[in-house]
Amino acid sequence: MPSSYSAEPSERIEIIRGSENVIDAGLKFISNAKTTIDACVDNTRPALAFDIESISKSLADIKVKKEVRLRVLTEITAENIPSCKQLTALVELRHLDGIKGSFYVSEEEYLAPAIFHEEGKMARITNDLFQCQRASGTPAVCIRYSLE
Repeated sequence: MPSSYSAEPSERIEIIRGSENVIDAGLKFISNAKTTIDACVDNTRPALAFDIESISKSLADIKVKKEVRLRVLTEITAENIPSCKQLTALVELRHLDGIKGSFYVSEEEYLAPAIFHEEGKMARITNDLFQCQRASGTPAVCIRYSLE
């Protein structure tokens, strides 16, 4: 009989509501990072890094004081290029077409802000993320032939 999954006692999932609480959770996530923060964000997020002063200050501080590596993957567009240029002073920035939704990961934590404005939006965002990653993947048959 297969064993059931059980989370470590220290693992937790939190649902955070309210913009101030979400910002506080983001600041806590940033301050908890030890070596790396990786982010995969949609094209609206680069501007938020500077629109929310406490976030931009925290990112700048953690990069300098703790030497945390900051890497961001986003879709760079004509509309967000000014924010992206500004962001390159803080992070290693890369472009990828079609990113929907956002998530952040450090060596120990995962943060995925989600806004549910309409029914099914999160499923569509997650599906788009999968499709984008799938399109970048190599078919297993190609890998099998190259390994045999």
